[in-house]
Amino acid sequence: MIGDDIQTMIDNKKLFDLFRKHGIHTTDIRTNKIISESTLQRLRKGNVTVNADALNHLCALFNCQPSDLMTYVPDEESERWAEEMWEKLEGR
Repeated sequence: MIGDDIQTMIDNKKLFDLFRKHGIHTTDIRTNKIISESTLQRLRKGNVTVNADALNHLCALFNCQPSDLMTYVPDEESERWAEEMWEKLEGR
């Protein structure tokens, strides 16, 4: 199912590029509680299950939009899922 593999469709490289650009280290993130430890660990592992509060904090910190932090990278499975979903929605 698409929801099970969502992390493969979102690339969070931009977020870690911003951390590096601004000299923010994981210790800074933990110490200042910019985002939770569990969120940080998920992001580092490539799992982009981020709640709205964490996303809000990151956007506020960098004065940016969510698209400045992450990029959607479609794969065949997600494209098939979207196509099937649109067929269902259009047929209701």
